[in-house]
Amino acid sequence: MLQRKRYIERVRPLYDNDSIKLITGIRQTGKSVLMRQIRDELEAQGKKIIYIDFADPAIAEECRDVKSISSYIAVHWRRRKARQTCYVFFDDVQKLANWSVVCRALTLSRVSLFVAGSGAPLLTPETTRNLAGNCAALRVRPFVYKELRDYAAEMGREASVEDYVQYGGFPKRLECADKAEMLRYLSNLDAEAFRDAIVGCKIRRDTVFRRAADFVLTSNGQPLSANAVHSRLKKMGVSCSINTVMNYLDNLEAACLVRRLPTYSALAHRNLNTYAKFYDEDVAFHMLRKPKGSADSAANLENIVYNELIYMGYTLSAYAHRGGESIDFLAEKDGREYFVQAAESIAEKGEREKKLRLLNKLDNSRKKIIITNDEEDYSTSVVEHIRLKDFLTMEDLRG
Repeated sequence: MLQRKRYIERVRPLYDNDSIKLITGIRQTGKSVLMRQIRDELEAQGKKIIYIDFADPAIAEECRDVKSISSYIAVHWRRRKARQTCYVFFDDVQKLANWSVVCRALTLSRVSLFVAGSGAPLLTPETTRNLAGNCAALRVRPFVYKELRDYAAEMGREASVEDYVQYGGFPKRLECADKAEMLRYLSNLDAEAFRDAIVGCKIRRDTVFRRAADFVLTSNGQPLSANAVHSRLKKMGVSCSINTVMNYLDNLEAACLVRRLPTYSALAHRNLNTYAKFYDEDVAFHMLRKPKGSADSAANLENIVYNELIYMGYTLSAYAHRGGESIDFLAEKDGREYFVQAAESIAEKGEREKKLRLLNKLDNSRKKIIITNDEEDYSTSVVEHIRLKDFLTMEDLRG
């Protein structure tokens, strides 16, 4: 079982905090595994744990509301004859009706509460009100390459960079016997994720939502606006309002299917609200919506770079330079800033000059990096070229 070290490091300072530790994300990203790893770490420290898995029918029958859950915890805690903090874990919490009300009630007693759930977006305005702001959310995502490689090694298998860029980082796909089984698994996961989004976001026109989502998920890395999505739907003969499209974009993000990257304007010195880039939570969502063998590898490569930078802990924005030119990412962490450009290849001289032109224009107050699939090193005196396979093994941009 692969240790999700980065996530544990983020939640560890909150172990004895009275906030609700909410672990979110789409299906099959390892939320329950992470919960068990946190539980095991606390048990190794001699802490006493109550673990409630609402996917267990017997538990779900016994623990249905605030009163029954409080009684369950009280009984099990008395048996332990302990006076210290009670560490309570709720797994698959979306199966519990009014779960946020239950969690809020429990935090009034001496409880450190860890909650994991998927499916319907957990942080809706209603649940946020119920939690009264007493919540620390951690979004668990599919594996980055380092995790996928290590998990494959645990099973005596290999995971290549090419495989990762094409099929993404959902852990269980590595357990499939062959490619056909893997594609069936990913397709089923995709269908379940969309059912969760439609139910959780209370979407009434699910066909229109799916059409909009298909366009966004296959436009990963491209600047998009609600108007652009609306125009695309109109060309497809689908009628809906701009406000509906704006809500759908919010729904996709709330359901953890995409992440929105704001655009920072060098001219306005602020983030722009009109245009943003959307990156798929996992590039498998792009691959599944393309005809066999025609997935846009350049788009997926950029998406992969985005996912990895987020995992490394960088705060990102797209960077719009004066004159309409743009850099894929302005990355910031620990007071250091980097310009990062992603490209499939710059081996051709004309393409290389084109990609490096804007980076060369920018001042040298920030380090400039370009990441490609090329084997040859195309670094210059002002731009560092990093091979994708090397970038995927780095802990951060400093090496």
